Amino acid sequence: MKPKAQVAHDEGFLEYLEDIIGTNKYIEKIAESFKHLKVLKSGVIGGVKNEAEAYMLKELSLLKCREMATKLAFEVNSTQISEMQTNISGQEENLKLQRWGLFLNKGCANISVPYVFDNSLRRCKDEFKEFERQDVKYREDLSHLKHKIKKLNDKLD
Repeated sequence: MKPKAQVAHDEGFLEYLEDIIGTNKYIEKIAESFKHLKVLKSGVIGGVKNEAEAYMLKELSLLKCREMATKLAFEVNSTQISEMQTNISGQEENLKLQRWGLFLNKGCANISVPYVFDNSLRRCKDEFKEFERQDVKYREDLSHLKHKIKKLNDKLD
């Protein structure tokens, strides 16, 4: 006797045991439940899949918008940094010239005016440092967003 029937009307050892035990009456109910389960799974999974794809596309567009905003902020900060560098170099040059002029005109003992320019120079340097920090932050944000976009594109493919 074969272990299991090859066709539906054949009888193998498994069917023989089912007859003896009495579990053959559940075969039809199990088959119906299995068909019903397949129908439910296909309906639910299809809807969930579409919903997940829509979410991923929205997330991707959000990340692209954030990337653009980060790029724009980076460009603005780069421009401001270059302007600050120009301003700082001009202030340093003015300070040197004024110190040298005071030194030549009044001697070494009376150098009090350059301290006003020192404060201005320190303030400009502090602003420049702050813009550099922002620049580093925006560069990191940009690379992070590019990485996330790449991941999402890979998931969509």
